Amino acid sequence: MKNGKTAAGTQRWLCPTCKASSVRKRVDVTRKHQLNTFLAWLLGKNSQTEAADTKHRSTFHRHTAWCWNITPKLPKVTIPPKYVMIDGTYIGSWCLLIATDEHHTPLAWQWCSTESQAAWEALLRKVPAPLVVICDGGSGVRAALQEQWPDTLVQRCIFHVWLNMRTHLTLNPRTPAGQALLEIGRRLRRVKNAEEALAWLQQLNDWHTVYGHLTCERSYARRRFKDGTWDSPTGKKWWYTHDRLRKAYNLLAELQR
Repeated sequence: MKNGKTAAGTQRWLCPTCKASSVRKRVDVTRKHQLNTFLAWLLGKNSQTEAADTKHRSTFHRHTAWCWNITPKLPKVTIPPKYVMIDGTYIGSWCLLIATDEHHTPLAWQWCSTESQAAWEALLRKVPAPLVVICDGGSGVRAALQEQWPDTLVQRCIFHVWLNMRTHLTLNPRTPAGQALLEIGRRLRRVKNAEEALAWLQQLNDWHTVYGHLTCERSYARRRFKDGTWDSPTGKKWWYTHDRLRKAYNLLAELQR
């Protein structure tokens, strides 16, 4: 039978036999509230202290620690999407591979230690082959795509192409060839339609007409007479003189092949 309420406003119950007073606790309601609070913090912009509201930060952490053990489940993908975007992001010492469709809806994910061909294949097997896939073009993902989605068209992510170009050329190349190629890379990010794409390809071809010979130039090492080894930084007989320029150009040239 009812026996008033506690100071917090919770209904108190009295046993008519033993006269013991108690309060009913619904674990499901408590867990639901904790999960909603956890998701509001995880997907929002508030800190744990702000999400805890009137409670202490450590209390919030203790009450929601179990939420990290929930494994989200995605419905099985049975209809091939028009196009799929795949990418990997590192969280601590682990790497999370994610596949999303044209509506930015997650289709599948795969945890791994590094972005290897085996890890990418495990992700691709979870999704039917789409018409087009957008990726960063790394060696592991390329091999996985050839194995799992051989008929799918591959579009390299323009942002990743730009990042790789910056790695090879830096933002302040010293040679005219590097400066001109970097500007072509910048213009690639502004291409919006087929006409602009054709104009950009013409600019890349014009660059190759003027500076293309630099990408083929080689430097040869001298052989040491004492031990017969090659006097080169890599130990090889020859190497490309403008290796970084060559790599940056090949990044753009692969887009038109």
